[in-house]
Amino acid sequence: MIQNIVTQTKHFLNKSLNLNVVMDWTGPGLWTDTVFDYLNETYHVQWPTLTKLNHTRLIGDVYILPVSGFQPSAYLLGAKGRDDPEARIWHYFRGSWKHDYPKITNS
Repeated sequence: MIQNIVTQTKHFLNKSLNLNVVMDWTGPGLWTDTVFDYLNETYHVQWPTLTKLNHTRLIGDVYILPVSGFQPSAYLLGAKGRDDPEARIWHYFRGSWKHDYPKITNS
């Protein structure tokens, strides 16, 4: 995991900072890729093993939630609502923090 972070940091080091660069560098996509790389290298897990889960799954030291576990209202993705026993948290995905910070520019 650390190697992936170092590699990505080197990749983004000389790019001008904007919201897209920050999201690509630190956002959920990079986190997902890093965790998947770890699971694949350590436990030989393939991507289909982690998709369309209906219940939680423990792989080594990583606890994988189904879509209902993180967003019970994502019905188009197969979530089953707040009453689903797998529902753990409610994430609004509003990105409200994006508007709270000034624009970053390189000087």
